[in-house]
Amino acid sequence: MMKRNFRLSFSCILMLAFLIVPFDSYAQTESDPLEHDFGIWSDLTVKKHIVSGFSASVNGHLRTKENTSMVDQWRVNPELQFKFNDYFDLSAGYIYISSNKNTNYEGSHRWYGAFRMAVSFGPVHLHLRERFEQTIKEGMAKGEYGRIYNYLRSRVGIDLKFENCPVTPYANVENFLYVFEYKGGQGAEMRYSVGAKYKFAKIHTLDLYYRIVQKLPTTELRHIMGVGYTLSF
Repeated sequence: MMKRNFRLSFSCILMLAFLIVPFDSYAQTESDPLEHDFGIWSDLTVKKHIVSGFSASVNGHLRTKENTSMVDQWRVNPELQFKFNDYFDLSAGYIYISSNKNTNYEGSHRWYGAFRMAVSFGPVHLHLRERFEQTIKEGMAKGEYGRIYNYLRSRVGIDLKFENCPVTPYANVENFLYVFEYKGGQGAEMRYSVGAKYKFAKIHTLDLYYRIVQKLPTTELRHIMGVGYTLSF
């Protein structure tokens, strides 16, 4: 039994290293770090399972910028989710966003709805998430161009889930597309992420990831180290 557990743990470590090394190398060989900001994103989530398939959660999110020297923004995000099975779920939520504009903080209100589909082949899980969201900025006059903007966020990813292995490595790519009046049809952002989730004591999950964020249509990049904790009961 000990040998079997050791092999599982060693396999988990190898999978995580295999995923992270290429991204870490990319970050180290990227051009002048002064041209590419580095930040830390942190999350704290509490999730309550209400009835079979239905859950509610509240998430707190904090971001830093300028090479972690200052706060970029903070968010509060309540969400409802209905999970039909392991292969399809629906979610909807609201986010209050406070963004640092150097001289002051600017508030925004965001509503969203999303669905997620997945398919598995043994330990390999592929998934697609489509999310529509609308954001309304505070401090701008009603009808002012840019006060309201809408995204269609499309994310495709892969998870590796092995039996009796508490670590789940993953990688995903997400595209942000403006829809409707404000910049409709233009790309807004691309995100490339790789990381791993570690579930312990049944109700606790730790999430660590590295992310590259590209603001379109520029080549400006942000390098993000992320950490998240979820309490689910």
